[in-house]
Amino acid sequence: MLLGEPSSEWSQIRKTIVKDGFIASIVNFDSELIPDKTRKTFRANFLNNPDYSFEKINKASKACGPLVKWASAQINYSDMLKKVDPLRQELKSLMDETEKNKKESADMDSLITELVMKIEGYKKEYATLIGRAEAIKTEMTTVESKVNRSEGLLANLGSERERWQESSTSFQAQMSTLPGDCLLSAAFVSYAGYFDQEMRANLEGAWKDRLMEAEITFRTSLSQSEYLSTVDKRMEWQRNELPVDDLCIENAIMLERYNRYPLIIDPSGQATAYIKKQYADKKIVSTSFLDDSFRKQLESCLRFGNPLLVHDAESYDPILNPVLNREVRKSGGRVLITIGDQDIDLSPSFKIFLATRDTTHEFSAPLCSRVTMVNFTVTRSSLMSQCLSSVLRAERPDVDAKRTDMLKLQGEYQLRLRQLEQQLLSTLNDVKGKILDDDSVITALETLKKEAKEIAQKASETEDVMNEIERVSATYQPLSTACSSIFFTLDSLHNINRLYQFSLNFFFDIFKSAVADGPVGATDKAERLDKIIKFLFTATYLRASRSLLHQDRICFGLLLAKIELELFQNRMALPELNHFLQNQDILVKPNEIAASNFDDNFTEQQKENLIRLQRRVKHFGNIDSSISNNLAAIKSWMENKSSEIPDLYDSSNESPVWQAAQKLLINQALKPSKVNRAYLNF
Repeated sequence: MLLGEPSSEWSQIRKTIVKDGFIASIVNFDSELIPDKTRKTFRANFLNNPDYSFEKINKASKACGPLVKWASAQINYSDMLKKVDPLRQELKSLMDETEKNKKESADMDSLITELVMKIEGYKKEYATLIGRAEAIKTEMTTVESKVNRSEGLLANLGSERERWQESSTSFQAQMSTLPGDCLLSAAFVSYAGYFDQEMRANLEGAWKDRLMEAEITFRTSLSQSEYLSTVDKRMEWQRNELPVDDLCIENAIMLERYNRYPLIIDPSGQATAYIKKQYADKKIVSTSFLDDSFRKQLESCLRFGNPLLVHDAESYDPILNPVLNREVRKSGGRVLITIGDQDIDLSPSFKIFLATRDTTHEFSAPLCSRVTMVNFTVTRSSLMSQCLSSVLRAERPDVDAKRTDMLKLQGEYQLRLRQLEQQLLSTLNDVKGKILDDDSVITALETLKKEAKEIAQKASETEDVMNEIERVSATYQPLSTACSSIFFTLDSLHNINRLYQFSLNFFFDIFKSAVADGPVGATDKAERLDKIIKFLFTATYLRASRSLLHQDRICFGLLLAKIELELFQNRMALPELNHFLQNQDILVKPNEIAASNFDDNFTEQQKENLIRLQRRVKHFGNIDSSISNNLAAIKSWMENKSSEIPDLYDSSNESPVWQAAQKLLINQALKPSKVNRAYLNF
């Protein structure tokens, strides 16, 4: 039945079993082909029949027994297939759908691959386009930058061209006067050092006249200080205690630019103090011709190159001649110089400075030919400059700072400008390729333009600063003038007595104390200046008079009074004071004394004094008639009956100073023994 045989008879079954393809049909039997009807029929007719069992049938036929199990298994399996057929159908449907989805997925993957390839192509194309766009932008930026650079370069070079043209014009003017300027400077450094400031000016004027006669052009406004030194150098000298005045700056130039070793005339000691400070970093050695170890120190400095400062040059030792003459010789790569009987290695950095405080010493001609004479003797103008600078630093530090800044403007800014110009030229020279491709050129030009603008702005402010400095300096100018006059008055006292010697340091101590202690308690600048002046005169008299004889104190006090009158009281009573100091200068003949109208009670000397007074002082032009009108009062005073000097004139409208001066002169002429009292009143 399962194999499709129509009969179920045993004979028919036996025929089927013995067929050749029976076993193959059993092995290859497909359970899924069993119809539902066959399966129901087989179950109803056989499986539900009790006699249909393996044991019974196997007893009957060993061949059919296993077929029973096979048939039962096939039916049971077919039932199972029937039960799971929906699931199988669903599985098949799902498998079909899966295959369909796989195919669609493969198609989508193929499409995606194609799209990805297209996207990659588009990306490459986009990247190419972006690169081209960026290249165009970069090129546009480069072109724009070059255009800006070219515009900036043209603008900057245009402004620089104007400045360079001015510099070129100035340079041409300097070149045209270069021979004359160099001649004047060389003559100044070589020959002017021995003389004071006034004589130097006269020499320079004479040299200029000779150059004009020889038709050699030169700058009429040439300043040796500015021509032969820089502002930076001058400021360095001042930091090293060089006094701030033209004379000292000129001397410092000679000490820097000498060809022959310098011999310094330095009565005040300012030059030697400056040299010690200037060469302190080089370990300068200070000695004297009078020092027993002089030769040893000389040999040491020659060998090791230390600068040597030798004091007391008036006691010059000829052992120094080979050094001053530079008598050197070379031996096996060594530079030797002979000192006495010994050869010494000469260091190329060796320098020697000779110094003396004696301004009256006359050096021999051979020595003068070996050295450069540099005279630091203080002059009135140089002392005025030093005192003015000192008082400005103390009283008006703001103005002193502006003056320093102005010097920096002339020096540091100009030096900075020259450095930037050199940097610009070097940058232009080092440009490789196109100049517009190099930002350093534009940067250098911008920096130069900015610095030049700052310098121009500072220069425009210079006039205002100069006016302020001059205005403030004019306020303190009488003080500096008084300082100069007072010092030279002190210096001239040796004409009265050779023991009256006062150094510049002595006066500077007085001046510094006047500036520091004089204006104590004063707030107004004018009041402070007035107190400084009064303190200066008082302190000078008190300190100096301790060293003077009693009779010389009168002269010194009157000399100070004369200075005060000349500078601060409009020369009031000055003729009277001059006559008191110089009354013996006028010669009076005996016949003039005899012909005079003075009373016979006066002695010959008194008449002579009155005649001198009548001649020199215009207020006493009619003194003979004045004495005649007041003769009784004059006699009473001369006989000590009256302590007051009679007024020979109506002096009620005159100042107390003039009245005191008048009484001083009358005392001098008629009663010299009472001059001290009149002097104290004056």
